[in-house]
Amino acid sequence: MENNKPLVSVIMNCYNGEGYLQEAIDSIYVQTYQNWEVIFWDNASTDNSASIAKSYDERIKYHLASETTPLGEARNLALKKARGEYIAFLDCDDVWLSDKISSQVRLIASDPNCALVFSLCDVISKGGECIDIIPRKTPPSGYIFNSLIKENFIPFVSVMIDRTKYFDINGFDKKLKNSIDYDLFLRLSNKYKILFINKVLCQYRWHDSNLTRFQYSLGAEENILSLSKFLPNLKVDKALTYHYRDLVILNFREFGIYRSLTVFCKKFSIKLILLLILKVYEKTKRFN
Repeated sequence: MENNKPLVSVIMNCYNGEGYLQEAIDSIYVQTYQNWEVIFWDNASTDNSASIAKSYDERIKYHLASETTPLGEARNLALKKARGEYIAFLDCDDVWLSDKISSQVRLIASDPNCALVFSLCDVISKGGECIDIIPRKTPPSGYIFNSLIKENFIPFVSVMIDRTKYFDINGFDKKLKNSIDYDLFLRLSNKYKILFINKVLCQYRWHDSNLTRFQYSLGAEENILSLSKFLPNLKVDKALTYHYRDLVILNFREFGIYRSLTVFCKKFSIKLILLLILKVYEKTKRFN
């Protein structure tokens, strides 16, 4: 029977998400795997989101926040209400394919060392047209920490997480605003396996409100903060150089050359000075 299968808790954090909300929820109801619950966390919306969520049956567990909180904190609050053995996340403007839950439960349940599974994800336009696929290159699978420190290649809408292992690493860092997903993936991959399904199981909707213009550089800064938690580590230190490079580029695009030069000097000036001193010392030794 379906109820003998593991319960999956689907976390939907919503703030004024009425535009695509019904399509998102419908994609849960058409899943081939039916032992799930939805924890719908209404982050004090002012639109018609509540009415849409409440129009479904009792499997939608609706919770209204008393005030709007940052996303990391809202997700942690929603997860305290979850009862499932496994956790998945669906934003109000994204869509799942019908075999997402069944494919992922099968894989994550097969390996006790696996904390998270993820898949390919179509990027769709506001109208639902496929415009890209992520990740573009086939990612690694297994103990992937050393690959993940270089870049985040895990689409958040595609993940399913073992609930016990999520709480083992203390969940989302609520102090972060933009890199809460990457931070979580890093901490999970540092301890557990992360497995990849080479199949499109979901759709991420791209539109103007995904990120505001100045959030990209903030995300790059928070990526650096998240990686710095694993220092001292030579591989992490090398990976940080690439993240600082991205931060310099993003600051140039968003704020101009002065801001980007300030970031560059903050990171690289000390290393450059040390290299110059070393070169001068080596030349001095040759002449003595």
